[in-house]
Amino acid sequence: MESISEFFRNMFYLKYLPGDTKLESLTPNIKSLLETADKKINAKQLIRILDLIDDLNHNLSNSTSQHLKLELFLMKVIKPELGSDVKTVSYRVDLLEGRFSNEELTPKKEMELHEKLNALMEDIDEETKASLNIKYGVRISELGAGKLRSAGISQGFIITKVDQTDIKDKKQLMDFLELKSGGVLIEGIYPNGKRAYYGFGL
Repeated sequence: MESISEFFRNMFYLKYLPGDTKLESLTPNIKSLLETADKKINAKQLIRILDLIDDLNHNLSNSTSQHLKLELFLMKVIKPELGSDVKTVSYRVDLLEGRFSNEELTPKKEMELHEKLNALMEDIDEETKASLNIKYGVRISELGAGKLRSAGISQGFIITKVDQTDIKDKKQLMDFLELKSGGVLIEGIYPNGKRAYYGFGL
């Protein structure tokens, strides 16, 4: 994983500090690979990749398999719908390294839920609460193809209620949805103040 981290950090230097002495020590082969990758990966994608690497290094620091970490990282980059959240990826590592038995159903259900929703969520801060005049909520910070997007929800939407139950933080939301089956009604508000309602099935 360290070599992958170094490769993309060198790409960052190539893109923004092409004259830096750090690049002089690279072999011609590595330089060629960096130049090829630089043409295919834009600045926004590069920053996203570096963030993912940092997340994985932080959350999977105790993993005994570097190859597994690399495969999971590539999965997040190439097929985000299969690993949209570091917590989901962490679960896959634990499962493959034998930390969970087949009888531990809660982590499995949690992983399946993450894959269905394919979204990154975060608790909103006090400033957001004040500006929108709400007391609580969970923001969808990133959204991929899944149940939420199919229902018409857009990135940035703040979930305030599920099936008329107030949602105060991310943990409560995920715990609630893990127990759900069938239809779900979500209520919330967008950053521009527009309120919206969505329904979908789990």
